[in-house]
Amino acid sequence: MSRFAKYRRALRALRTECPPPPGRRIRVRLDHSRRWLFEFGGCRVSDAGVANIYLRTWYGGRRVTPEELRDSVIHEWAHATSWTENEEDHGPSFGIHWAAAYRAAIED
Repeated sequence: MSRFAKYRRALRALRTECPPPPGRRIRVRLDHSRRWLFEFGGCRVSDAGVANIYLRTWYGGRRVTPEELRDSVIHEWAHATSWTENEEDHGPSFGIHWAAAYRAAIED
């Protein structure tokens, strides 16, 4: 089994069961560089309404586990689907979207 299988399965479920709000697109990219960073990924929403998610396949000098990659895409997807200019980063809306993403990607 590929080390990206859990990530791919989660991403398929998220795209199907937790689509972005109207007018927003979500792009997901993997960063395979081995830079010594302590961040699993991130999400930035552009003025054009595109949520760009990046996920690192290396973390702190080691390869991320399949579970870490899957959990990171769930977390960043929740940011991408819940982001508004008026809400804090991990506010109530984020929690609701994270729970839905978790159910879609892990509990199925």
